[in-house]
Amino acid sequence: MLADDQHLVGSAFAMLVTSASDMEVVAEAGTGQEAVEAARTVPADLIVMDIRMPETRLIAQVLKAPPTPPAGPGTDELSGREREVLTLVGRGTNNTEIGEALDLSPLTAKKHVSRVMAKLHARDRPQLVIAAYESGLVTARTDPPRKSRT
Repeated sequence: MLADDQHLVGSAFAMLVTSASDMEVVAEAGTGQEAVEAARTVPADLIVMDIRMPETRLIAQVLKAPPTPPAGPGTDELSGREREVLTLVGRGTNNTEIGEALDLSPLTAKKHVSRVMAKLHARDRPQLVIAAYESGLVTARTDPPRKSRT
């Protein structure tokens, strides 16, 4: 996807990308709002955008936040945000990483984790991981491993 409010620059990038045999432009946007809509609806492996365009902070939030997972068995009583948190806990993220992914402070992420634990009657984080797998929010086959912290 290409996003630039200067038509000439966007056209130049489009020409470069389409000249590569293994790449294609799947969407183009001329405004920040168009870029947000395209990012939500068009799957893209790479987004090239002018970061000085208005609304680019919103684009970063849209791309950073995982989609709200549907309620699975045992998670009906959780809000959409709490299901997002449970999914991230199930993937092994800590409170700081949850906060970064959902644009929250680590303290707010910790409060969400505590609420999920209370609603699911989990005594610790490992029980939340089990709940995330049992509910189908996280599966071993589709979730990539976390990056190691070295």
